[in-house]
Amino acid sequence: MQFQKHVEERLGETLYFGTHESGLDVFVLPKKGFSKKYAIYSVKYGSIDTSYTVGGKLVNDPMGIAHFLEHKLFELPGGGNAFDLFSKTGGNANAFTSHDMTGYLFSCSDHFNENLDILLSYVNDPYFTVENVAKEQGIIAQEIKMYDDDPEWRLFNNALEALYHNNPVRNDIAGTVESIAQIDKDLLYQIYNTFYHPENMVLFVAGDVNLEDVAKLVDKNVKKRETPFLVERTSYSEPECVHQKTIRKEMSVSKPSFILGFKENHVGLLGKELLKKTMETGLILKMLFSQSAPLYNELYQKGLINDTFGFDCLNGDHYYATLLNGEASNIDATCEAILKGIEKAKQEGFLKADVDRYKKASLGRQIRAYDSLESVANNFSSNYFYGIGAFDFLEIYPTITEESLLSRMKEIFSEHYAVSEMHPVLK
Repeated sequence: MQFQKHVEERLGETLYFGTHESGLDVFVLPKKGFSKKYAIYSVKYGSIDTSYTVGGKLVNDPMGIAHFLEHKLFELPGGGNAFDLFSKTGGNANAFTSHDMTGYLFSCSDHFNENLDILLSYVNDPYFTVENVAKEQGIIAQEIKMYDDDPEWRLFNNALEALYHNNPVRNDIAGTVESIAQIDKDLLYQIYNTFYHPENMVLFVAGDVNLEDVAKLVDKNVKKRETPFLVERTSYSEPECVHQKTIRKEMSVSKPSFILGFKENHVGLLGKELLKKTMETGLILKMLFSQSAPLYNELYQKGLINDTFGFDCLNGDHYYATLLNGEASNIDATCEAILKGIEKAKQEGFLKADVDRYKKASLGRQIRAYDSLESVANNFSSNYFYGIGAFDFLEIYPTITEESLLSRMKEIFSEHYAVSEMHPVLK
């Protein structure tokens, strides 16, 4: 495998890129002198990928199967698991499943080649049996019940259920006890062979590592498939309006909390267009709701929010939502004040001096993030599947203006919003 070299002089970084004969894209970010080394092996397959077409045949899978598969890939013949192998080489391994991807990762200081060999080996060589699948069903069923009893998790999922009618982002990533009961070893192998295709995956390595060693380990563990990746994901018909204006739940919490979510309908963007949209969203949220922002301080001084208040942006295939969350004694009054503050900001717009200051601070944070191998690698992996390059953000900042931010703010904060509420159990 031959690597191409991309030098980004503005950051003082060099990124190497190569496509393996299997179709797997491999990226290496050398960090000379760093003691830590990091690798993440990702597949564009997440909890929303339950309906798709392969070879002209429509397939519908049980909810939670992506998360289930992530758990099972660590299983090894003989009853062991990959964590046991990492513990012998000093590797700190983990994995995660999100709505739109699954990632397998490790960090280490020594024995990097051995750890990368383990990672590529177990992800590319699944081992499922009737017995270990049945055992995992019991384990994940308990995990689902645990999350059902977690107020923060329920608050979040209720927000997505309120916003979306049909998009599977409204479903719990782990599925339900009933849905995972439908999973068997044959279905896992079928899913694995469908989605865990090198052309649908990416490997990102960062640290003081050797390019040739990485290439040799990929050659050893990743094999070319006989057929190309031919999955066509199902597009869901989603009304512009929200599914429910309010979902209220009572659980064992000490204070009421809420998520005020805004649903967007201009979705499906890729590349720099998506990146600009997301970067502008982040800047707007900071300018309105960071602790130094006038609106935040107004809400705080009135006692409508406290220091638990925060914000997030959730986007992926055919969904885009902005979420404001925190504790509030009077949720109705807090949401009303937030909406009024947003409307005022729409009328007044942003000052150029404020925009320049926030842009500079945000750019500084992104540049400093290159000192965190985990941050760079994880962000790159999720962005990669949407056609966003590692250094594209440098080209976007000059295009962001007070006018573009005002236009973007009007897109984010429309009438399509919903509230998820969590209240203490009434005695």
